[in-house]
This record gives sequence, structure tokens and C-alpha cells, in this order.
Amino acid sequence: MSLKENKAVACRLVEQVWSKEDLDALAEIMSADCILHGFEENGLEPYGRSVTNVHTSFPDWQFTIEDAIAEGDKVVVRWNATGTNKGEWFGVPPTNKEMNWLGWTTVRIAEGKITEVWQLWSILWFFSQLGVSQPMKELVKLAKASQE
Repeated sequence: MSLKENKAVACRLVEQVWSKEDLDALAEIMSADCILHGFEENGLEPYGRSVTNVHTSFPDWQFTIEDAIAEGDKVVVRWNATGTNKGEWFGVPPTNKEMNWLGWTTVRIAEGKITEVWQLWSILWFFSQLGVSQPMKELVKLAKASQE
């Protein structure tokens, strides 16, 4: 696939899947056995659960793509997301606070499907916006998972 086509797949992940919770689109663009770096499990289903969890906790969640850069079979998307915390998030009760979330998602694409995903965002900054302190044990666990 061309760099332009790879970018389109990666942007669809952010604009359609994450912004609109379109799990049908996810099934179209991600391989069933996708490697999810920093997740406890690999595959399409665990990734879909993450999308649903975000939308359960932040029902008005919207992602905006700031940049998309492609080289070879990888695309890096820098995004900005906003939403209101209306549901439990990592064990924290709803705060009804508006959030602004910045991050990067890198994907590897083969034959039009996402085969690997890396995501980077600051959970400490995220929890500080919620106005809560997540227990250090949980932060360490999440940090270790993101390095795998």
C-alpha cells in the first residue's frame, strides 16, 4: 500500500473508531491477531473493549488528528481528545470534569490492516485533570505495561 493509503487507515482508527466508537470500522482495519504493545492482551477484541471503555467513561469523547506521518509500513498519529468524565475510569468514580487528552498512536500496517499498535499518553497528567491521585501501585503497573 502507498503511504497515503496507510495514513488513511491510521486516521480512520482515530476519527471513526475512537471518536465514534465504530467497532465495525475497527474490524475492517485491524487484524484479528493485532499485537497491542502496552496492553494485557493482543487482538481485535481487547482493543475494541478499550474503545468501549473510553466511551462508557467519556460518552462525548472526540478525537482530533493534529499530525499523521507515514514512513514504510508505519504511521504515527498525534491526536488531541476531549470529553467529560461521566463513568468510572480505572477505578475512579465519575468526576463530571471536562478532559483534554494528548497522545500519539503508532501503527504498523500490512495489506491494508493494522497489525501492531503502540500508544503513548500520560496517565499521571490524565488523573491530575480528573482531580484525583491514582494509587502509586496502579500507576507503576500501567507504566510497566506500556513498556512491553
